[in-house]
Parts: sequence; structure tokens; C-alpha cells
Amino acid sequence: PFWQFITKKMNAAADLQAEQQEKANQRLTELFSVYGALEFSQRLGKKENRLYRLEYIPELDRSISKMDRIMVALNWGNAVNRSRVIEGYGITATIVENSILSTLDQRDWVFVQSIWDYFEEFWPLMEALERRVTGVVPEKVERLPFKSMAGVEMQGGYFPITFDEDQSSVAFDNLAKTMADQNRLGVVGRAMTAKGHLKARVEGDVSIPIKLDVGVIFNHVQQVIHDLSWREWLIDTNKILSHDKMRSAIVAHYGEKTYQALQNTKIDIAGGQVVPTQVWERVMSYLRNGVAIAAMAVNLGTMLLQPLGLTQSMVRVGPVYVMKAMLKFFTGAAAMDGTVKRMYELSTFMRLRSKTINREVNEIRNKIGRVGLFGKTHGSLEEAYFYLMVKAQLLADIPTWMGAYEKAQAQNATEEDSVAMADQAVIDSQGSGHIKDLASVQRGGPTKKLFTSFMSYFQTTYNLSTDSIKGTDFKSASSVMRLGVDFLLLYSLPIVIEQYVRGALIRGECDDGKDTECMIAKIGADHLVYPLSGLILAREGVGMLQGFDRYGGPPALNIFNSIGSLKTQTQQIFSIDSNGLAIDTDEIDADFFKALNRAGGPLFHYPSVQMERVIFGMLDLQEGKTDKVTAPFFGYSKQ
Repeated sequence: PFWQFITKKMNAAADLQAEQQEKANQRLTELFSVYGALEFSQRLGKKENRLYRLEYIPELDRSISKMDRIMVALNWGNAVNRSRVIEGYGITATIVENSILSTLDQRDWVFVQSIWDYFEEFWPLMEALERRVTGVVPEKVERLPFKSMAGVEMQGGYFPITFDEDQSSVAFDNLAKTMADQNRLGVVGRAMTAKGHLKARVEGDVSIPIKLDVGVIFNHVQQVIHDLSWREWLIDTNKILSHDKMRSAIVAHYGEKTYQALQNTKIDIAGGQVVPTQVWERVMSYLRNGVAIAAMAVNLGTMLLQPLGLTQSMVRVGPVYVMKAMLKFFTGAAAMDGTVKRMYELSTFMRLRSKTINREVNEIRNKIGRVGLFGKTHGSLEEAYFYLMVKAQLLADIPTWMGAYEKAQAQNATEEDSVAMADQAVIDSQGSGHIKDLASVQRGGPTKKLFTSFMSYFQTTYNLSTDSIKGTDFKSASSVMRLGVDFLLLYSLPIVIEQYVRGALIRGECDDGKDTECMIAKIGADHLVYPLSGLILAREGVGMLQGFDRYGGPPALNIFNSIGSLKTQTQQIFSIDSNGLAIDTDEIDADFFKALNRAGGPLFHYPSVQMERVIFGMLDLQEGKTDKVTAPFFGYSKQ
């Protein structure tokens, strides 16, 4: 019953959100395509066309960009927003129209109206949601038609009022309070109603300037989609978990901590992705994403490990059903293609799996707002960056899904439940980047996430281990043997396969695996390391167990070590003496370029780990440092 009324509906809400975010990204990309990619640059293209080129406006006594003026125009579509512009900046409507809006051309006004019209498309969905939840049809914000100075007939429209928290501590405090209220109640969508605007106007200080940032568009769409996807689930789940008998039953059977974990999950889901607001938070989020791209993008070694997740699937679904699915799936290209198409037709979760495979990929690829010079190029680059990893992961995901689906069908489950159970099996055995599927320690703001990078898969291993232990009757020999088989599949088998295939056969470690003592030592160390990889802080000691004497902190902070190494290498090349700047060209060596690349990957978001393997693997092959032809792809042992 808990799975039917809470977990299953929770998964459906997450799938709806992911699907709507995909559509929103496609639609916003179309709307922003009226501007060329170079127009978003501050360095490339014609100077007069750059959207972020600042121009001084005497009447305002400040410099603003064309994008700022477009944002003012977006706030000119209804009476309330207009008053916010005028009162917030302490200017008149005449100044706004003559000094700001008059500088926009026909293309700009067409874009502005297209954004208003796009926001309008959400209204029927939000109106229906309000009617279902409250029984009341909300009062709508009225458009304010006008004719632009470029001669375009404007219909006006709704635009979210967002205050500039960077310019006002009051606005920042209000933002924090608003986010807390929205997290608790899930009422983001109501901002499009007239009542929502009037309430904001009464409570806010009219002297606070509105935010002139294109991110307002993306954040609003993200919030509205989140509200449409989750509000009903949040209301229903809150009623269930708050019921006295339900709470008593959960606490009695599972303990207070389990009940609090359920409540915390509900609260975190309500909050959604915490959007970084302060500069340092944005920097840390940027670096975390950069580290993820540098480490995982086009990483052939990571790709090679993805199918090993099948051992976890056998624990979750059962070896028989997974093996049957593997035999059926791997019978030929036609069978594989047909199976994938059928699965995508039945399961939204699996169709969008490439964007939600883990937290790091989910944050990079499933975020609304990839526009502009870097947004458009990075969107396609990210597709290529994680393509191989996602395809390799399907080798584990598809047999898992098929096996769980067939198992549910054999138990006379409905088609709908069979699909939902198959989705759940993939989540439980392979992990997922949705907030609902993350451990509590993985959710939250940028600081909290620093210590939990690359933990999603290991969290599933930890959960499966816990379930196996709890399900074991230690007085029964057969039950204990089943626990032993589970742990063999969860730990020993993938460790041994990885060490002999990737470590010995491909990388040439332990004399190509011939050194038995070396292999036993590595496999033994991994048996100590692997179980700790899903535990925060405990996994921070993994490096010491593996023999590394220099601990660099959480992966997201290793960038500072890389920058430090680059500084050291640079100081060896450049020095200042009595004759001025001196350059020692002999120090421009492989170590310098490695340090440069390792610092550049996280900073500029490119696959630096694999790039280093390719370049230096090829050089080492040519110089005879290794005879491993696979060195440029997977690296090689330097023992």
C-alpha cells in the first residue's frame, strides 16, 4: 500500500517533471534562437549586436545592456509589473519608454511577446490544478496591450516579479522567506494569479528594484513545472504521513528516524533543486559540474564499468529473471532495437534515463536554460560527453528493467504496475539523479553537495546491502547462504572482474595479472574500500586505504590542488631576476601540460581526464614507455 499510494505516485511525478523539463528546454531553445549564438558573447561577433554590451543611459545615470532592456520590456506587459519597474528604479513611465524601450527593435519585441505567450500556455494547466486542489478558479493577471515604438502590436502578458537580491539585503531576506514558504506549501504556480501579485506588492518594499536577469525566465519555468508535477502528491502525502494512526504505525514498526526520513524527503522534494543565489554558491556549483565533466565525460574507463551493475540487479530482481532478460536482449541487433523501442514507449523514466542517470548528470543535463553562446554549444557537447557512459549503462539498465517487468507480469501485476515496478527496480539497483531517489545527505545546497559527489551508485549498493542483512534470518543456514550470495554479487564479483579485466588485462597492472600476490592485495584493499564508498566522511578515508599519501579533499575541491600544482609548475618556468622576466623553456615539459590540463578541465568544462590519457598514452607508446596499445583509451600501469 505504501508503494502504491506514495512511492509509485512519487515516481510518476518525477517522470512528469523530467518530461516537461525536456519540452521546456526544446521550446526555450526555439524562442531564443531569434538571437545568434555570438550575440550572447561579450567578445565575439559585431560589437553593436552583443546582448550584454553595456550602454550608458543619461536619464538613468547608469549603464545597462540590451538584455537588461529586454527584461524591462518583459515587465511592461501588465499594470502591476509596470508599477514595480517605475517605483523600484524611481523613474517615470516616460523615461522607461523613451530611454529604454525605444532602443529595442522589431525582433526584440517579437521575442518579448513570444515569452509572454509561452508563459500563457501554462495557465490552463495551473487553472485546472487550482480547481482540483482548491475548487476555486483563480483570478488571472490581465494583459495590458500596447504598441511598441518599433511598430509591433503587443498583447502584453504575465511575467514573474523577481527582486534583485544582489542589490538589496531586504530582497534577499524576502527571497529566502519566499523559498521557505514555497518549499513547505508548493504554491509557486499561484504567482500567475492576480491575488498572488497583489499579495507580493503589499508585502514588498516598492523601492526594491526588480531583477534584470534572463535567469528569471528559466527559474520561473522550472518552478512552475515543479509545482504542476508535485503539488498534488505533496498534499496527499502530507495528509497520509500526518495522520496519527499512520505516524504511530511507522514509528512502532520502523522507528522515529524512519518517519523523520520520510518527512525530510517530502520537504526536500517540495523545495526542488536549490538554486544558488549568492556568488560563492554559483562558483561552487560551477566547479562541481566542471569536476563531473572533467572526470566522467567521454571516460572510457568509467564506460567499461557500467555493465557491472548487473550484479546488483541480480540481488534486487533475482538472478533468474535478469539472466533470462540478458539472453533475450543480447540475441541480435534487431532484438535489442525492438526491446529498447518498446521499453521507451512504456516507460517515460527509461526514455529520459540518459538525463537522470545520477545526480551529477541530472544537474548538468536536466536543467532548464541552455541558451546563448555557451549554452547552445554545451547542450550538444554534454550530449556527446555522456553518450558512451549512458549507452554502456543501458547494458545494465535494460536487462534489469526487462527482468523486473517479466517478474511483475508473472505475479499477475497490471501493465501499469509492471512498468512502475520495473522502473523501481532500475532505481533501486542502478541509482537515479532525481531528488526523490537521493540519500538525504546528497540533497540540499551547494556546500552540502561538496562532500557527496559521485556517490549515487554506491548509495544503491549500501541500500541493497542493508536490505539483504535485514532480510536474513541468522538462525537459518539457507538464509545466511543467501546473504553470502548477495554480498558476492554486490562486492566480490564486480571487484574481481574490474581488477582482472580493466586493471590487469587492459591497464597491465600486477604484471598483467600474473603477479598473484599483487592481485590479492588489490582485491583485498578494494573489499575494504568498496563498502565505504557509499558513506559520507568514511569514504574520504578511501584514498589512504588505496595507498595515496596526499588527500585532496572532496572531488569538487580537488580543483584547488590542481591549481596549486599549476602554480608550482608555472613558477619553475617563469622567474624574475635582475635582468627582468626570465623563462626557462626546459621546464615546459609534460608535467606542466598535465597540470595545465587538470586545472583547465573543471574550470572550462571539458573532459580533461580522458584527454590526458589519449595524448600522453599515445606519446608514451611512441617513446616505448609502455607496450599497451590500449593506453590512449584506458591508461596503463606505471608500476
